[in-house]
Amino acid sequence: MAMKLRKHKMMSLAQAEREFPLGTKVRYFPLAGSKNYSDHTIRSQPWELGHGQVVVLITFKSGCVAVEHLQKV
Repeated sequence: MAMKLRKHKMMSLAQAEREFPLGTKVRYFPLAGSKNYSDHTIRSQPWELGHGQVVVLITFKSGCVAVEHLQKV
């Protein structure tokens, strides 16, 4: 049986700036669609990578994470 892939639309930088300002409490899902998450706080303004992915820094993580993997608490 073929696996059905879900098309995931990337959030724009303007949307991310509104949705995830500094200090916002979020749940981070390391794997999209997973039920496992950890709680964090946004610690940077969002920025866009060269290929268009919008990312932020969150507490307790050393690198950036894609905003599509975040959910406001």
